[in-house]
Amino acid sequence: MANALNLKVTLLRATATVEKFDVMPGCERSEGTAGLHFQSFDDMTKEISEQAVNYLEGLADSLRQQGVTKVEQRIIRGPVDEVIVDVALETPDNLVAMTTHGRSGPARWTLGSVTDRVVRHSGDPVLVIRTG
Repeated sequence: MANALNLKVTLLRATATVEKFDVMPGCERSEGTAGLHFQSFDDMTKEISEQAVNYLEGLADSLRQQGVTKVEQRIIRGPVDEVIVDVALETPDNLVAMTTHGRSGPARWTLGSVTDRVVRHSGDPVLVIRTG
């Protein structure tokens, strides 16, 4: 669709904040670290950022090979649903396309639903694709 209509595609990846890891069960923080297998939160965010860049670059390359010429990549630190909604609100007249695990019932109640929050708050049409 982006190729046929000469549209810009924004590839977005939200990455975790230290606050997210403060509340994770089993994570011990000391001196500003996330307490996972990284020496510091900075080391963890660097690794996550590198993975996000590589992931988005791969997607961008794939889109360009399919003829999409306008591809933007953005990595923003923050809660996934809030990041997606904020980007959608700052760019009018969009279509938000996202994948979902398709959780339902108790799993959705306890984990929440990023997709549900984006659909309810973005103000744009949302194309939802369920992953394998």
